Amino acid sequence: MRWFIILFLTAVISFSAQAQQVFTAGAARNVMMGTDLSPHAQLDTLLEHPHLFALGPVENLQGEITVFDGQVFTASATRSGIITQVSPNVRAPFLVYAYVPRWAAYEMGRPIDGPKALETLIDSLGQAHGYGPEEAFPFRLSGRWDKVDYHIIMRDETEERHSHAAHNRAKRRFTLEQAPGDIIGFFSRNHQGVFTHKGQFIHPHFLAADRSTTGHLDGLKHQGRYTVYLPATGNRAPLSVLDTDFSKGKLRHHQLVSLDDLTRFHGHRCDGLAVGFVGLKTALYQLFPDSVIDRTSLRAVSQPAPCLVDAATYMTGARYPFNTFYATRDIPYLFIVQRADNGQALGIRLKAGVKPAEIIRLSALAEQQKLSDEDLLELKRLEDAFTDVVLRTPPEQLFEITPLPDFDWQPVLRNDFIKTDVLNK
Repeated sequence: MRWFIILFLTAVISFSAQAQQVFTAGAARNVMMGTDLSPHAQLDTLLEHPHLFALGPVENLQGEITVFDGQVFTASATRSGIITQVSPNVRAPFLVYAYVPRWAAYEMGRPIDGPKALETLIDSLGQAHGYGPEEAFPFRLSGRWDKVDYHIIMRDETEERHSHAAHNRAKRRFTLEQAPGDIIGFFSRNHQGVFTHKGQFIHPHFLAADRSTTGHLDGLKHQGRYTVYLPATGNRAPLSVLDTDFSKGKLRHHQLVSLDDLTRFHGHRCDGLAVGFVGLKTALYQLFPDSVIDRTSLRAVSQPAPCLVDAATYMTGARYPFNTFYATRDIPYLFIVQRADNGQALGIRLKAGVKPAEIIRLSALAEQQKLSDEDLLELKRLEDAFTDVVLRTPPEQLFEITPLPDFDWQPVLRNDFIKTDVLNK
């Protein structure tokens, strides 16, 4: 039991630093080859921390384990059918798991035909939303699936030695059609033999919506809409963008734009810069829900505050000389962003009451140069505190993102706005 406690304490310490870190216990290759079938994870110990998601086989390969937000479902296949239970005391010879307190949802319509298509989808979506190529991460999908193939492992307990061939024979295979449910999985390029099979980057399980069955996903076909969930990595996560690779190049330069990058461009971090970074990032991911953001297809309109203008131009790549950016006070939003390729546009503004009234009052006085040095320090303290709020609050609580189907690009070109962030220098 001591090593279970050590394992749990390691998970808790790591979780404090990075909520979406993926953990493993045991290794799939050792189980499949029969070299180590001993239990390496005890679920009730891991459940002492909330929001657990996990996958693995039941001890002695007598079924499948799928953990969904702290609920442990086990399925075994018998002659009379599938038996699914809620079993928090189960143990596993190998397990992959993560603690995910909050997910970000992405509505999708891309057809899926087989595990490789699912892997490609998760790979591209992960890169589009800030996961580097070397990172492991959990994912979820929810929908009513056209066809689901899955298996439940049921080892013959009379066998003398388990092997790769015996492992394949032990799989009890099932097929469902028009099946509502969840797919829970883990992606990694670096864990083949640990929690993914050789040549594969995902380990997925299917969990029926009514929780009547679960198992390792072998095949998936679907033509309609569904939802993909990735861990909500926080407002500080960088923006993932595509640009051309040189002055006359192709659109294939993938890079990440961080808040630190934007701060260096702007000159200092402030509440307006944080508002611009989080609000624009939220809207841009809505404009490009299933791909990396193409900055060469973007136009932007901004309120003329220096921090907002810098956020809009730096993050979108929009520029005044090329008729892709302008500033105006004559919009009821902080920003409008538009895809030039399809005309889709979104308006971005803070929800009423989000920005403290005292910041608004003192900012107006600062722009009139009516604040003392002491008052300016107080305004900075308030803005710094509000910046922290913006960077830790779920974006849906901060912003209204409004579709603008009738938006017509009519640039207003002005160059006489007052640069308010240097008035009191």
